[in-house]
Amino acid sequence: MLFKTVKSAREIAGKHPTPKFDELYAMAIEQFEGWREFRLSSKLEEVMKTLERDEMSEIYAECKRLEYVSSSLDEIERLMGVSEQELLKMQYKKANENGMAQRAVEKEIELKELVLDQFAANFTFEKCGMLRDPIDYANAKTFSLHRDEHAAGMLVWSKNPLLTSLTRIDDPACVKEATNAFKCIQGYCGDIRANYPETFGVKVIETGLDGDDWIRAEIYAGLMKQLSENPNGYSRNKAWELMMLCLMHFSPGDGIENFLQIFIRENGESRFKDVMVRQCHVIAYEVSAAAAPQAHMLPSMLRKSGF
Repeated sequence: MLFKTVKSAREIAGKHPTPKFDELYAMAIEQFEGWREFRLSSKLEEVMKTLERDEMSEIYAECKRLEYVSSSLDEIERLMGVSEQELLKMQYKKANENGMAQRAVEKEIELKELVLDQFAANFTFEKCGMLRDPIDYANAKTFSLHRDEHAAGMLVWSKNPLLTSLTRIDDPACVKEATNAFKCIQGYCGDIRANYPETFGVKVIETGLDGDDWIRAEIYAGLMKQLSENPNGYSRNKAWELMMLCLMHFSPGDGIENFLQIFIRENGESRFKDVMVRQCHVIAYEVSAAAAPQAHMLPSMLRKSGF
């Protein structure tokens, strides 16, 4: 209402009004400019801290409507024209500059999601650089008439034990640890006989918590293997459960994280896919759990996670 009054008075001002009009007009201008400054300056300052596109568009339109002049408007004009990826980078930088740690994490996650969307084809499971060459894997069994079969089946479901680790682990003791962890995965999923499958799940988690990045990557690789071309619905569901439980306790690590996320996106069921992708991000910023849970706690942990 005040702005509308000022605009109407401005039209009259050029027609030589009375001194009283001039006095009232000057008062109206002063009040309007004070109100406008109060209304817009703080909003503009906050928007420039976050650089959210919708908020910038809204405040820009409001400033133009109320004829408010600020150098920030020129910056908004420039920012509205940048790509989503570039804007996310700027938002991440601003969040760090302003000490907004949680927002910085959220923007880093959004940026990572955008990159994965654009380059998903580069992060399919078999392209992970931590994996062994399939021929090298098959050659781990010295005497075999089925090396081509072993190579082809390296990354697909199997009820048989591993010939060697799936990842490029060299230390024989660590290779043994990796193959034992895979047996535990099979035990939890019902691929091999196990009287108490939950205890096998706990053992997998313990191995991940005690191991280095290679052992952790090995566990996630083993889970992806057992979820690839698995004909058994029960086994598939248990493998997804165990993957979620692992994600609640330790990070996959930089070497396999993106490949795991793309695998979940492309193969996970809609009822839990988003929860698992989110947990991939969450665990990447958290310290690993102090200890594995007890076997009887696993079902309730899954329920509480939203799985």
